[in-house]
Amino acid sequence: TAPQIASGTGRVRGGALGSIVAALLAALGATSAGATDVTACGQTVAAFDTGVLQADLDCSAEPFGVRLLVGATLDLNGHAVRGGDLTEATVIGAGRADGSGRTRFTIVGPGEISGTGHEFPAFGTWGCVQVNDGVARLTSSVGVIDVHGCIYGVLGSRAENPNGKARVTMDHVDLHDLVFDAAAVGKLSASDVDASHNGGQGLGAARKAVVTNVVANDNLRGHGVFSGGTLKGRSLSTSGNVTGVEAWGTLVLVDAVSTANQYFGAAGKRVKLTDSTITGNGIADVLSRTVPR
Repeated sequence: TAPQIASGTGRVRGGALGSIVAALLAALGATSAGATDVTACGQTVAAFDTGVLQADLDCSAEPFGVRLLVGATLDLNGHAVRGGDLTEATVIGAGRADGSGRTRFTIVGPGEISGTGHEFPAFGTWGCVQVNDGVARLTSSVGVIDVHGCIYGVLGSRAENPNGKARVTMDHVDLHDLVFDAAAVGKLSASDVDASHNGGQGLGAARKAVVTNVVANDNLRGHGVFSGGTLKGRSLSTSGNVTGVEAWGTLVLVDAVSTANQYFGAAGKRVKLTDSTITGNGIADVLSRTVPR
């Protein structure tokens, strides 16, 4: 708790000011984030700590690659961490060291997060990144975070239905060659993301999605981008999916291209399109319960 200065005189004696400064410096030192080298599989990054990956890790024989507690950050540092058939999740979030509880964590690229996945019956690395109903951010200021090979790319929870709890923000992420969905979360904010060539859908949110500069092509058995509630998209491109873009609530697209999808180009309860090209889709280009705008 920061020390408080009583208002009124607007002056603090020199000795008192020195004490206040010392207290503030001590408080800042006590709460500053540390940094830990991540050098082995199964390592847990402590709450509010930063773990820096020091080498590529093959965690195919481990239940998880790296676990992130509350407020933790994993800096991939240009390296790769890989799961296998015995791995629950390559990177997993947890509120406590025993693996229980919700958390909030960050993954910083560039780097690679991958695993293995088998379709029938489904087994392997269930999630390249598993949020466990918490809050996660994936970001890279240089290059991308390459997520591939698992059953799911970014998974809200171990259950296939994330129940709308997990909230994920991602930018400069490439999600590809996942057995099912590239992302299956509760709320999603995505920018500069490519979610293409997956077995299920590209980007999926149970409640709400906001996407900018996103490509979602050739997702074999699902949507390019989907929301169970509202979906707002700008500079969005979808092609070769079952349906390009769909929202069970309101769909708002600006500068979008949705072509050559199997069923619909853009579908929603209410649809608004601006400066967009929706054409050449199998059943209908635009599907809306109300007259689209």
